[in-house]
This record gives sequence, C-alpha cells and structure tokens, in this order.
Amino acid sequence: MPPWGGFGANSGIQDAHNLAWKLAAVLARRAGAELLSTYQAERLPVARDCAAIAGSMNDDRGLMRMDSMLSMMWRMRKVFPYMTVGYGYASSAIVLEPGPRPAPGTTELRGRPGTRAPHVFIEQAGRRSSTLDRFGQDFVLVASAPIWTQAARRVSQRTGVPIELLSVEPRVRAAYGLKATGASLIRPDGFVAWRAPRAPVDPERSLESALRDILSLR
Repeated sequence: MPPWGGFGANSGIQDAHNLAWKLAAVLARRAGAELLSTYQAERLPVARDCAAIAGSMNDDRGLMRMDSMLSMMWRMRKVFPYMTVGYGYASSAIVLEPGPRPAPGTTELRGRPGTRAPHVFIEQAGRRSSTLDRFGQDFVLVASAPIWTQAARRVSQRTGVPIELLSVEPRVRAAYGLKATGASLIRPDGFVAWRAPRAPVDPERSLESALRDILSLR
C-alpha cells in the first residue's frame, strides 16, 4: 500500500474487523476452519482497489503528487467510500441473492446480503440509538414476526451459535428490504449475511441452513 494518505491504516483496521469474529468463531468451535478462507476472498479485492487509488495519488518515490488541487480532490473523492461504507463482500460467508455481486465500490445500503447493514434510529426502553449499535459481538436476527423468536432460539441451541433477536418496527423492516414476516441475519462485523424478505415455508430450517453455510458448519 503506498504510504501517503493513511489508506493502509484504514484498510488494516477493516481487515481486523473482518477477521476477528471469524477467528473467535473457529476457536470456539462454532464455525468450520473453512470460514477463515473468506477473509482473503472478502478483503483482498477491497485492499487492491484501495491500493490502486492510493497509488494514483503518489509519484514514483511514494510521495504525494504535487499537481493541481482539483485533480487531487477528485482522486481523494474516489477513495473516501472505501474508508466508510463503500465496499461489499461476496464469499461463502454470505448467502448471496440473485443479481450483481457486492464488490469493492458497492455503496448500497438497502439490506442486501454482502452489503453493510443500514443505519436506522430505534427507540428501546426509552432510549434512542442506532440499529448499528446492536451489532458487533454475536449474530443478530432483524425481524418482527413472532415465528422468528422460536426459530432463532432453536437454531442457536442446535448449533451453539448465539443469535440475538432485534425486534423492529415497519420502517426498520423497510430499510432492510423486509416484509412483515421477513428476517435478516447480520454478521458480528455488521454485514448482512442472509435475508428472507418474506417468511419461508420452514423459517427454522431456512435460518439454520443459512447459518451453517455462512459458518462452514457441517
């Protein structure tokens, strides 16, 4: 990674964020070792794109190009999304939906698997917070239909994988692309891993199948 701009530091933090929960899951025997291979599959394309953009801002000595401020600002504009929400993942740790695969440069925030979970303000116990505040430790199932409460509990018992249920109101469901009976499974790093826009015939079986695929559990 070219040194100017600090993009290597940002990419490194994102790398650690991606890898930490996977290592924890494998070490706790809640995931198969194959899950660790998704680290490279997800992070390498993002790092390559970021390095290419950073390289365009450096000369042959690795120093900032001293050209016009306008062209510098244009190049900076291209790299900023990679430091925030401008990237998506496509690997076996994501149950992808039909359509274009999420990739570096993906800025979509509509709840599609492989993209970052959308931010929506929620009220709980009289306190206002973001949906994003609920992600970071365990898998979180975003839903509101009662059928998912039992499904999450039973799947968690059988797999040994903790699943927190986040019961949401209609406007949150809409932000995540869910109908009244739908559900969305969020990874500990805040990326959407699986989504059922409407309840499948067997919610419990569908959730368990998705979780086992994501974690390489056999």
